[in-house]
Amino acid sequence: GEVRLGRDYSPYFWTNIAADPWGYDTVAQIGMVHTASAVAVVSRYGNLISYRTPNLSGLTAQVAVGLAEATDDTNDNVGFNVEYRGGPIYVGFGYHQGESASGMTGLATALGTTPALLGIVNGDKGTSMGITAS
Repeated sequence: GEVRLGRDYSPYFWTNIAADPWGYDTVAQIGMVHTASAVAVVSRYGNLISYRTPNLSGLTAQVAVGLAEATDDTNDNVGFNVEYRGGPIYVGFGYHQGESASGMTGLATALGTTPALLGIVNGDKGTSMGITAS
């Protein structure tokens, strides 16, 4: 297996990028879902501690936690994934939970409002999960 420390991509990110035909780029990329999903730090965790299992006949799993530092968006970030890669087949499930308010800042601005007016308060938890395949 592998242990990772520092700022790195979340387990949820890896399941989405694997099935994104635009490679996390252009107007149709999955990153737009991350930004509008009400989850602050879905793509990367600061102060990450993660473990990725060895590849077991195409099956891997990863679990990660982003530790808080001052008042940044790493508070309470946790996530995991399970992925299968076999020949041309990919299937993955990813999960993320973290603070939601700053993840909605861009959407609130686009709507001409604030996260608080959308009912989102700093410290609220947002959850994202998804199944991807290609």
